[in-house]
Amino acid sequence: MSETFEPLSPNKQALLKIRELKQQLEKAESNSAQPIAIVSMACRFPKAADTPEKFWESRIWQEDMVGDIPDDPWDKEAFKDYDPQFTGK
Repeated sequence: MSETFEPLSPNKQALLKIRELKQQLEKAESNSAQPIAIVSMACRFPKAADTPEKFWESRIWQEDMVGDIPDDPWDKEAFKDYDPQFTGK
């Protein structure tokens, strides 16, 4: 004896899809609570703050870290305009 199955109604198909999506969401949410590890970090700090710790200390002590733009990496004149009304520099 062979059994024949009728296709599911659109409502039943939608219900099955909703259940499937809920399971996927629960799985994704449970994975998002896993801890992460930061294994590397790169920073460029002003003046003598050559580590994140020294930079943080300079913020605590409110040290002035403002200085001139070094000549090596950039052409200072390309970033400066003496006219205060000139925008973009």
